Amino acid sequence: ELLRALLSIDNDVRSKAEESYEAIPTEQKVNILLTAISDTANIAEDGRQLAAVMLRRLFSSEFDEFYTKLPDEQKAQLKNQILLCVQNEPNRGVRRKCADLAAEVARNLTDDDGNNLWPEFLKFLFDCASSANPEVKEVSLHMFASIPSVFGNQEQQYVDVIKQMLQASLGDE
Repeated sequence: ELLRALLSIDNDVRSKAEESYEAIPTEQKVNILLTAISDTANIAEDGRQLAAVMLRRLFSSEFDEFYTKLPDEQKAQLKNQILLCVQNEPNRGVRRKCADLAAEVARNLTDDDGNNLWPEFLKFLFDCASSANPEVKEVSLHMFASIPSVFGNQEQQYVDVIKQMLQASLGDE
């Protein structure tokens, strides 16, 4: 209902919804938005897309404050749920917004020394890139373009794999 109000063309309804949203604690916002993104049965495409954009914005500004407080099990659950959103989203536009969200999390999980702290993301990226489904392959390239530094200080050891991934994708055109 909050997402519907945030999408409203009525300024008063939207303003009240924005005030309500701002009053929600970050942890709760994350849960609400992630649940909305995943709910393809009950939330329309525009609502899921808005939820993905709002969650990416939240992570771009408040990720460290939020993420560091989570127990390891919840961190793993959050990352897995984000990857599932990318993988399972039926709508291309929403899937790209979910990919942007995943890339934002990956960006935040690269430390100052260039260590990637989310190795499952790299595996997911490579799995998507080698998929027979062109839409899945496209989303992997979109994520790679969004965060080319995802390989961090391990880029040299992945350079051949990256080349193969890009060549295979170009061969599909």
